[in-house]
Amino acid sequence: MSVRHGMGDSTKEGAVKDSDRFLNDLRSSRFAVNEFAALVRSKGFFAWLPPERTRSDPADRKIYADSGDLMLQGRVEHKVRTNLRFTSRDDYPYQTVIVDEVYKEQAKASDPVLLYVIENCDRTHAAVVYGWTRPRWQVESRPDPIQGRVCDFYTVDKSLVRFCPVDEVL
Repeated sequence: MSVRHGMGDSTKEGAVKDSDRFLNDLRSSRFAVNEFAALVRSKGFFAWLPPERTRSDPADRKIYADSGDLMLQGRVEHKVRTNLRFTSRDDYPYQTVIVDEVYKEQAKASDPVLLYVIENCDRTHAAVVYGWTRPRWQVESRPDPIQGRVCDFYTVDKSLVRFCPVDEVL
């Protein structure tokens, strides 16, 4: 996932910034990106910053344009609910969405989840549970007919879940 946070090399009017102003803005932007990367890392995600290159001549600005300020990597879990038909929050049949079994998610707690993608039985739509909702997850004990036992599941209210076509998950 590429995150764009940098300062452009032109003003709103389209004129090229003078070199001193551009370099000052670039330094400020790089400082902010580095601080943001440190914040992301403190939450357990991986963040890479590309090597910094600074143009020596304003005429070369397009050669030095970057393709993003930082790259993020995070854990994504994928499930297919073969017994559920839904296309939106409105037709999702329950008030809560099962995220995963508690023991499975706890076993991976040192690697924070970015999101869960939970596809419907037709694999056309998904319920997307973002990791930032984790503090709002509840533990529910429910019979699991597939496993033939009662399991403890993390669930989240469907109001905190994004519903979308599978091809629009990212």
